[in-house]
Amino acid sequence: MKNPQVVLQQKEIDLIRVRKEVDALRTVLPLLDDPMQCVQEIISSRGMAQPTDDNGMAELELYFPFIKNLRMKNAAGGT
Repeated sequence: MKNPQVVLQQKEIDLIRVRKEVDALRTVLPLLDDPMQCVQEIISSRGMAQPTDDNGMAELELYFPFIKNLRMKNAAGGT
């Protein structure tokens, strides 16, 4: 028979892991709704200057590689 303390401790560890996973999903969820709006929010929340040209977007892609995929998707007319 398993020790109840060990089982409880493992369940608590599992609960912490699941909470972290839920927080991660809540962070990513806005990307599924409107990816470019989420990028704008990330930029403004970090106090970064808004890019005004393609060169500025290229610089952003260094910090946020997923932006290139979002730009390509928007250019292709995808949603």
